[in-house]
Amino acid sequence: MSSEAERGGDPQVKKAENGGHQRQSPTSYVKEHWSTALKIIELLFAIFCIGLIVDPVNYGRLQNNLHHIAMIFTAFGGYMIVNSVLILGRLSGERIGWKTSVTFSLVGAVVFTAAGGVIISDWTKYMYNHVYHPSKHYMDMMISSGVFAIFSAAIYVVDAILTYREEP
Repeated sequence: MSSEAERGGDPQVKKAENGGHQRQSPTSYVKEHWSTALKIIELLFAIFCIGLIVDPVNYGRLQNNLHHIAMIFTAFGGYMIVNSVLILGRLSGERIGWKTSVTFSLVGAVVFTAAGGVIISDWTKYMYNHVYHPSKHYMDMMISSGVFAIFSAAIYVVDAILTYREEP
């Protein structure tokens, strides 16, 4: 990214060797900023996951296992913070090491897989409970959060693979 783009100029314009400006092709722009785009997608998925699970936990009487709830909210909330910091760092021009980035992505994949698994497991438990059955609306929100968490884990794995292939 050029100094012009960092100061608010057109991010697709790169400084040419002779001092003039040269327009960057869309493919090279995507190749340069794919990592930031993936982090934004990961952040959006974490927001979707936490947004979908809040109402079932608060109003759907799904508060039986506080360990599950703590793990779910820690995974989603923690990675909302991590991805926000990484995005802001990249937008300000800071580069994070590839080993650190791969580690964040792999840990994110594990944590989101665990959270998604717990949500789907709890959903199954409530779905087939003959004594208490929460509303269909809350059950749909709960399974959607679990599915988004599993998709998020897949995105984290893709991010780790692409970062590993690109950086070293």
